[in-house]
Amino acid sequence: MNRLKEEALRRMRWRLWFAFAESKYDNFGRVDRLGRLQPDFAKITKYTMKYWGKHIKDMSEDELASRIAIVQKWK
Repeated sequence: MNRLKEEALRRMRWRLWFAFAESKYDNFGRVDRLGRLQPDFAKITKYTMKYWGKHIKDMSEDELASRIAIVQKWK
């Protein structure tokens, strides 16, 4: 894979992690010691494996785009 494609996938993965953290469901995000909202990676990974059957790192660009759209509707 070329470098631009890898960078695009990396950014999409982070968008999905933070979409989960910013959703209306409190169990996917946590506040760090500085007061910033951070994704709870273990809970998000458990959810994606159970309901989507994949880890975020194994998703294609199309899958990531559709999952980001779904999770952003949870706000």
